[in-house]
Amino acid sequence: MKNHLLISGLFTVAALISSCSDDDDSGFGDIPEALEGTWNSVELTISGCEDDSDNGTCSVGCLSFIFTEEGAFSGSLNGQTILGTVTANENTLRLCDPTGECTDVTYDIGELVTTVSWTDSEDGCTYTGTIVQPEFPSELVGTWVSESATATGCDDDSDNGTCTQDCLTYTFSSTGAFNGTFADEPERTGFGYANGSTLNLCWSGDFGCQAVTYSIDGNTGDVSWDDNEDGCSYTASITKQ
Repeated sequence: MKNHLLISGLFTVAALISSCSDDDDSGFGDIPEALEGTWNSVELTISGCEDDSDNGTCSVGCLSFIFTEEGAFSGSLNGQTILGTVTANENTLRLCDPTGECTDVTYDIGELVTTVSWTDSEDGCTYTGTIVQPEFPSELVGTWVSESATATGCDDDSDNGTCTQDCLTYTFSSTGAFNGTFADEPERTGFGYANGSTLNLCWSGDFGCQAVTYSIDGNTGDVSWDDNEDGCSYTASITKQ
C-alpha cells in the first residue's frame, strides 16, 4: 500500500503558510478550535485506487497528526512524516503544498469522533476514516493492577477460570497513551479515549479498538470486556498503585 496522504514530501511551515495565503479569498480561514490538538485514526479505509493492491484497511493509529491554532500541522501516515498548513470552512479542510496545490479533506466533527474523507490525485485512492483526540479521564491516570480477574464463556473451556492477583497491570497517561500486560499475553501499547463509562483502547498494530466498561471509586474499581478473538468475557477488580 502506498504511503500517500494529503501532501507529498517534507515542507517547511513558512513556505506552506505562504502557499495557502490565497485561501482567505475563497471562504477558507482558521480551523475550528475543536480541531486543534493531537489526533489519531481509529479506522482508515482506502478504496477506488487505480492499483487494486493499494486498497485496504489501515491499522489504528496509522494516521496521526497535530493541528496548531496557527494553522500548521505535522504528523505521519504509516511511518511517513507529513508537514503542512491548513485552513478550513464549515465542512472542508484545505491542505496546501509549496507549489500552491491544495488537497481538500471533508470533515464532520462529532461529539466524540471526527470523520474525514479525501481523494489522492496521484493514485485515485479515496481515504475515509474516523479520528479521535486521545485522552483519559484524570481519575484513570496512573498504574492499576488487578486484585482478581475472571474469564467466562470462552470458546475453549480451558480458558475459563480465575486469574492470579496482579495478572492485569495497565498504566494510563493524561495524553491518552497506555501500556500494560494481561495474563501471559505480550505487553500492549497504544492510545485510548473515554466515552462515559466505556474506555476504548486502541492497540498499536491492530485494526480496531477494544471497548472496556469501567467504574472507579477513588483508588479501586471494576472493569469488564468481551474478547472477540477467544469469545471470553472478562471481569476484574482493580486497585490504583
